[in-house]
Amino acid sequence: MNHKQKLGYMALGVGLLAVGIIIGQLVTPDIEAQMPKVPDDKRFTVSVSANDNEEDKRAASYIKRELRSLGDVKVVDYDSEWKLYILATERKLVGGSKTGYTLSVVVTRSAGYSILQVGHEWEDKTGLFPDLVDTPYGAVFTKLLGRYVFEQNYLSMTGVDPGKDLRWACEATVTDFDVDYLEPRR
Repeated sequence: MNHKQKLGYMALGVGLLAVGIIIGQLVTPDIEAQMPKVPDDKRFTVSVSANDNEEDKRAASYIKRELRSLGDVKVVDYDSEWKLYILATERKLVGGSKTGYTLSVVVTRSAGYSILQVGHEWEDKTGLFPDLVDTPYGAVFTKLLGRYVFEQNYLSMTGVDPGKDLRWACEATVTDFDVDYLEPRR
């Protein structure tokens, strides 16, 4: 096999991979039926996960409160579109003086919801919701249900400034999450 033939096969493989990825972005109505339904009174579902320590529990409570205050978010324990993973740490000097908090919130989104969004965007453009269950890609779609993919990590650090404590960091994080992910989908 000469160099041109190898390049031709490689280009064919890349082309087939690209077609597979494009087709893989589409979803079927049967998968949509398997997805958890967002309650009519709420547009977004979010679950919040934290470690079992005092700072993480307080941060989770603040974040849940802020999410509920948005009005169109329902905080749930499972089957959510979004999952937020929280890690909060109180920073102290060697002598024990408190210097503030560090808050890390990892945002993940359900792969099934992401695929459904692409399918609905395709439907908006073409008028047809893609039907791929009976194709080799149908198995891929069903395996993605219940899996979450990384979207963002928010990191907030507070100092000893009055009014800028752990609650402030949580409020700022929910504001960023709302602006970056929820508001564009409203």
